[in-house]
Amino acid sequence: MLMILQVKDFNNTGSGSSGISYNDFRKACNEEILIAMQGQTLTTVAGDKGARSLGQVHQDISGKFLFPKQAEPLEVSEIVQLSDIIDIPQSWLYDKYGIPIPKGDEKVAKANQNKPTIEQSTSEKKEKKKGKKKKPKKPTTTPSTTNKEKEAIKNSEKSILKKLYDFFVKAPQDGANLLTRLTDSITANKKYGIDLNKLFLEAVKEIYANQGSELVNKKLFQISNTALQNGIRITFDEAGGAEWGKENKDFIDEFKVNTAVFSAFKNHQQTKEIAALLTDEDGNIRSFRNFKKEALKLSKNYDERWLQTEYNTAIKSARAAVNYRKWLKEAHLYPNLEYIESSSVQKRETHYHYAGTILPIRHEWWDTHLPPSDWNCNCSVRPTDKEPTAVPSEELINPVFANNPGKTAEFVSISETAYYKNTKKKDREAVKKFAEKEAKLQTIEALFTKIKEYKNGGKVLLHPQVDRKGSDFKKIMNTAKEFAKEGNTVKITPRLHFKSEEYDLIYYMLKATSYYRKCPDLIVNEVAYEFENFKPPFNKGKISNMISHGTKQSSRIIINNDKGCKHSYIIRNIYQRLTSANFKREINGVWVYEKGKVKLIYNKTKKE
Repeated sequence: MLMILQVKDFNNTGSGSSGISYNDFRKACNEEILIAMQGQTLTTVAGDKGARSLGQVHQDISGKFLFPKQAEPLEVSEIVQLSDIIDIPQSWLYDKYGIPIPKGDEKVAKANQNKPTIEQSTSEKKEKKKGKKKKPKKPTTTPSTTNKEKEAIKNSEKSILKKLYDFFVKAPQDGANLLTRLTDSITANKKYGIDLNKLFLEAVKEIYANQGSELVNKKLFQISNTALQNGIRITFDEAGGAEWGKENKDFIDEFKVNTAVFSAFKNHQQTKEIAALLTDEDGNIRSFRNFKKEALKLSKNYDERWLQTEYNTAIKSARAAVNYRKWLKEAHLYPNLEYIESSSVQKRETHYHYAGTILPIRHEWWDTHLPPSDWNCNCSVRPTDKEPTAVPSEELINPVFANNPGKTAEFVSISETAYYKNTKKKDREAVKKFAEKEAKLQTIEALFTKIKEYKNGGKVLLHPQVDRKGSDFKKIMNTAKEFAKEGNTVKITPRLHFKSEEYDLIYYMLKATSYYRKCPDLIVNEVAYEFENFKPPFNKGKISNMISHGTKQSSRIIINNDKGCKHSYIIRNIYQRLTSANFKREINGVWVYEKGKVKLIYNKTKKE
């Protein structure tokens, strides 16, 4: 319905005037509009007295209008992805980032003047639509642009977005906040060594499937821990060097474990918060689609903003630890350390009080004041032979940073973090043990080379000392791949002396068992398996020999049955062994290897 108010004369000459006032005119207009939209005015123009009808009308029209929530601001990476789905006006991008549109032949700022202009890019797209075979010139990139960044830019097919990207990566990086926010999705894989989006989506699926029963989701843990571990590893390699690394191996290992502990407490909190999103405000189970949408919002803090800050801080603390331990050896030349004010443009006033403080390198004050002194703190120290000063009287340090990473092997004081304090006391030990176990597995995996990885997370790892020319190597490799296809982590293990340090690391699960000192062929999800081959020619009697020999190495064995012995015969042989008074070993599982495939034919748990 279209309503037109006709106003012939409007007189606003003050309160003494006999004409209609402006306020009366405004009220009349408002009421007419409300009647047109809602059919009544009681819910908005109630007058000076209440009425039962007012409440009744409120109830009747409640929820009649739905207003969309304000859209969240888009980041550059999100605009790039969105541009593959819908057309985005170039003028909107210029306005959004306050960039003037070039006029005529006006020169534009870009790394390579040979790059195609917006008009050229548009023209090339039109030619493609017409079926022309003319290929556009490939834009060249500066040496600082990484391969993955090139690919992200190429896939966007939006030269205007490329210009924005070039602008931001060349902008000053004080604090790195703007650069990080705009380019995280492009550089995360290279910088952190992870596929952040893939891991997070897998974590969301697992939490939804398990209904939040996990103490720490492993995928979430992988996001934080892998990123932080890569940061400190690179820092120790670059700042410390090979010789320092050998001398401080135990310290580095401890630092890595503590970093894993930090990650575990962080991701315990994240797991809890995501699990809390399983139900809506009314207690109803959310659909996976809605659950995922809410979880992604939470990820912005944990896996982007906070992870970036933690990554920067871990690197600074690792570098401080290297320097401190080096300076201890040079204390006879430079016995003191001097606190240097931050190099940031925007400095923390609370740290000014410490600037210029000079104290002996072994002074207890450095146990709680060695920079970084806060998140993203750019304060530092340097060795000196200047005379010591007085100890600062004011205590301004953040308790999380009352720490000397060169002594504690922690990049922050873990017990002072909100992640730790918000964890229930009864769960703290379990979270810590989870981290220690994962850190150990990570150390072990570093000894192996990844041969194959499947989409479901299964992977095959090969130790460099495994004999690749062995007669059964190919069959063992095929067996490993078959297990990995089911989502398992499979290690093909070497023959090692049981007294070696590496033996204890790889075969730690065999300690305190009858299999200690043995070297089984495979470790599947930290459980030992033995592959048993036969020497030709084959006969049925060799099945019995393979079972007997295999069970000396492990309670789980894979038998080479390429010659096609009947499964019933093998199973009968297994039961004969188990019922024999002379057979003292365990058989928990038997698989047969046949023409490159592996099949389970006996499982102790299921049989019992």
